[in-house]
Amino acid sequence: MKIVMVGLLCNSNIGDRLLFDCSEFLLKQCLGSEDITFEKLDFHARKTVENESSRRGTDTDGLRNKINRLLGHQTNNYLLNFLKFHIWKKSRGKAVIKYYNEHLANCDLLFFIGGGTLSYHLDYDWSRYYFILTQLAAKKRIPVIMNGIGVESRYVFWDYRARLYRKALNSLMVKAISTRNNKPDMLQGYMLESSLECCCVADAAVWAAETFSVKKAISKIYGIGVIAAKRFDECKREISSENYEEYLVNLVELLNRNNREWEFFTNGAHIDNDYLEYLCEKYNISKSRIRMPSTGKELTEVIAKYSVIITSRLHSCITACSLDIPFVAVVWNDKLKMFAEALKCSERAVDIELNAEKVFDLAVRAEQDGYDEYVRETFRNTDVKFLKEAIANIF
Repeated sequence: MKIVMVGLLCNSNIGDRLLFDCSEFLLKQCLGSEDITFEKLDFHARKTVENESSRRGTDTDGLRNKINRLLGHQTNNYLLNFLKFHIWKKSRGKAVIKYYNEHLANCDLLFFIGGGTLSYHLDYDWSRYYFILTQLAAKKRIPVIMNGIGVESRYVFWDYRARLYRKALNSLMVKAISTRNNKPDMLQGYMLESSLECCCVADAAVWAAETFSVKKAISKIYGIGVIAAKRFDECKREISSENYEEYLVNLVELLNRNNREWEFFTNGAHIDNDYLEYLCEKYNISKSRIRMPSTGKELTEVIAKYSVIITSRLHSCITACSLDIPFVAVVWNDKLKMFAEALKCSERAVDIELNAEKVFDLAVRAEQDGYDEYVRETFRNTDVKFLKEAIANIF
């Protein structure tokens, strides 16, 4: 059996790559067969890891101005995105489609590994890749499972990108869909023609500890996960980039005053690493306190050293959950709040009032209280249950 897994294979953010390893682990557990070949496919047909920002949208303003001059009037967003898709399809898209076809040869299952890829309201847009892949799967009669999809853009009827997602999700070869959001209504607009029932599951990375055979250490070190401050500005949060930097400085001072050991770490994204290096140089922080992992296993091993983590990257929180290590999330994207809510610890997601004292107090309580183990294990097993049922209905 050949299974092709598709996602953001070449993003520098380890969270996007971690899902490939954890999905393979789960599929092997569910299929119970040794005779499986896994192939990994990158949405963008990249072959090496690069900064995710290099695959952001094309120059929309430049394209809009050209179209306006041709038409003699202002174009609307629907037409703009329609033209962007078809221009891409006849240029860069040709190489991408060729790459897809090569990987899908003799494929028995196309598996979307999840991540926040149902998104188009920011600079990122994966609608064209969803659409092309499901079209090719339909032509080749390849069944498709979409697992733990992160829905970050609601369906908007007059947006062409939303229409592409809708066509993809309603393809007849899509046999099962789940979302990592604990608000499945966000998918409803995309699935109006589908008879499938979308269920909420845990992100596959809740099995990172088992995937890499890593266990948590006995530790009193606090892990501070650093994200590029501009992420808060991009998502128009009430926390500004200036607030975030000030909060990090105050948090470190507070940890030092309370005799707590601490380290900074990132999820490997180039933009986060650059920001952490800037902080260390500006505030004379020793490099011995910095951890910048480059693989999913390394990230899991880094987090396993901590007693609690304070972070803004979702997959740091998810990996910590897999290790039974509590987290406090400083929210730049609502997906962090939804993850905390799913684990019945929504108070550990700090959104509006960001101050070091509040975060420190939450971290101390989280370190003491940990998780409700029944909630954590029930939540982790939602993905296993979904995959077993989906696979049984296909094979």
